[in-house]
Amino acid sequence: MGHAIGTVLRENGLNVVTCLNERGGETKRLALKAGIHDLPNLDELVVLADLILSVIPPKSAFVLADNILNAVKRTGSKPVFAECNAISPSLSRKIASHFISMNILYIDAGIIGPPPTVGKPSIYVSGMDTSCMEKLPGLHVIPLGFEVGRASALKMCFSAFNKGINALAAAVLFAAERLDIYSELEKELLKRQQDVFKRIEKQVPFLPLNAERWVEEMKEISKTMFDAGSISEFHNGAALLYELMAATPFSKEVRDTFDKTRTAHETIRGLKSREANYKIEKK
Repeated sequence: MGHAIGTVLRENGLNVVTCLNERGGETKRLALKAGIHDLPNLDELVVLADLILSVIPPKSAFVLADNILNAVKRTGSKPVFAECNAISPSLSRKIASHFISMNILYIDAGIIGPPPTVGKPSIYVSGMDTSCMEKLPGLHVIPLGFEVGRASALKMCFSAFNKGINALAAAVLFAAERLDIYSELEKELLKRQQDVFKRIEKQVPFLPLNAERWVEEMKEISKTMFDAGSISEFHNGAALLYELMAATPFSKEVRDTFDKTRTAHETIRGLKSREANYKIEKK
């Protein structure tokens, strides 16, 4: 998502820079492919950038924001900071409080949909002044008002529905495989829930590619659900499912190396039991 957004902005005439210290080789390869200039440190980044978009795995969101703040303190710069990661509204507000205390404009953002080089994602934004995000060329940016957390809330609820359904489906198929009734369940689903099952068959083989990143996202969704007074346990379970997915060899694939011939059933067969992965004692 990060390199795709950078690509679109660069193609629309903006100068796009990043700092990829401690990031993986694939991230650096994609940035180079996109023509995004990799700066040696965050101090240079906060000085050069008018607007910083944080688009990273959610487990690293708070750490990056803190590192950006430290760079701002060292340099005295005042870039606008947009938190675009899949985090709970409460975490976004916590991060926002640190930036606001330093008189730095903070934008709460939530990205819904595919990377902009593939489709047309909706980027929702909220905060006291989101105009600089709304003016970004080539992106579909939608304001949600002045309250920090509204954009993150929408992102969390959408992901809870979309990725939660995929997790539930994979968990049920895994149980069916373990109970040796997979083919029987498949026949019933094709007979009574054909459209749903065809969607599941298409989605499940892709899940390991993003599973490691989605583990923390499910936990952030669970936190959002709890804060909203809803049911939080389901998405903690979804986090466990994605941990199982991340433990398969399929998780080493990227979109360029994804095996398009692998079926949902073959993907499910690659999972190991919770007991095997986590040594959880049965009660």
